[in-house]
Amino acid sequence: MAKTPDENDWLDLVSVGGEEAWAELARRVQVISEVVWSRWKSPRMSAEELSAEVLFHLLTRLDSLRSGLQTCNSSSIRHAYMQALVYRTAVDLWRKDLRQRAMESQVALRHQRIAESFRDESFGLSEQVQDALQRLPEEDSKLISMRFLENLSLVEIARRLGISYSAAGTRIHRAVNRLRQEFGCMPS
Repeated sequence: MAKTPDENDWLDLVSVGGEEAWAELARRVQVISEVVWSRWKSPRMSAEELSAEVLFHLLTRLDSLRSGLQTCNSSSIRHAYMQALVYRTAVDLWRKDLRQRAMESQVALRHQRIAESFRDESFGLSEQVQDALQRLPEEDSKLISMRFLENLSLVEIARRLGISYSAAGTRIHRAVNRLRQEFGCMPS
């Protein structure tokens, strides 16, 4: 006879498994994650996305989760342990999102300064930049145009090209370096 999960015990949910147990685990994680999300709303992540991220994070560490729950003496202690773990995990993911946004804004500011220098006609850069962009490969000139002339964010560029955020940043960095080479600012 298969063991059925105790409705109040987290250990049973992660040990027994099965569709009902996983659904209940996901529901509990969602309730706690929504509490975190309601306090620190992220404009880039919905409550459901945060819940899914927390659940994924916990399930990738299922063995350590089980062993942690097994060290708890009672169902109520396991419940408190899981609430704290889910809450901490959600907060950690929220902080990671904040760090990512801060990094993106720093990169955007740096790119804005470069874009302003491209548009600064008092130094006669406009014609030089256009000539250099024409000598670059089409993909590089397209990336530079999207980032610095159209003022698109790395996230928008990544979406348009169907690549990751970090891949977009790397490609733009390489394109800018090739542009610098065209100006003779960097060795080949």
